[in-house]
Amino acid sequence: CYIDGVRLQVPFPTMEATFGARYGLPRRPRERVLDPMNDEYFDVEVDAAWTQTSKVQDFKVTLHDKLVTDPDVPRIQFANAEDATSSYPRQTTSVPKRWRDTWSVRAGTDINLVPGVFTVRGGFSFTQRATPVEYMNIDYWPVQKLGIHAGATYAFGRFKISAAYARLIYQTIKVQVGTGGVKDIASLQEAQSTGVNEGRFTASQNVFSFQLNTGF
Repeated sequence: CYIDGVRLQVPFPTMEATFGARYGLPRRPRERVLDPMNDEYFDVEVDAAWTQTSKVQDFKVTLHDKLVTDPDVPRIQFANAEDATSSYPRQTTSVPKRWRDTWSVRAGTDINLVPGVFTVRGGFSFTQRATPVEYMNIDYWPVQKLGIHAGATYAFGRFKISAAYARLIYQTIKVQVGTGGVKDIASLQEAQSTGVNEGRFTASQNVFSFQLNTGF
């Protein structure tokens, strides 16, 4: 079944509040613009953020505007045979999300092993799960997330080379059979729809980054 002109309305969080604190142990009195790599032995920073992810409750989908009596109405056929069972997708539907507001926390430290030359850093991050289990789907992953981060910077002349690695571990979600809250769109009556998001959701990421800085 191929349908042209489908319209999708997707809400996004509109408010976010962030808080943070930083402490650096100075090597010498500050007399100019702070250069943490030269002016401090180490620093520690903690940040927290609140996001209004509860703004995301449903994705609204307008599939078509035709009646079932219209010869051009989209049809879903469940097999290749001409007499196979078929149905019609509803004109409009919604993909429920039901997200909740979330908090995230990040903490890290930079340690200048050779001041002005070589710095190592490490940290962690944590984000709450926004989606109820029964509405988990494959399009977004608003689940509990833990991050472990490490990196280093080497400076020479006017240049700094940085490398970093992050391991992101996502919470595994299992939607039990019969509990899925995301329904199919093939049934004319929404009450007859069955869950299409049941199963086990798991993911992780390895992120590598490199950066070259210079000043003039």
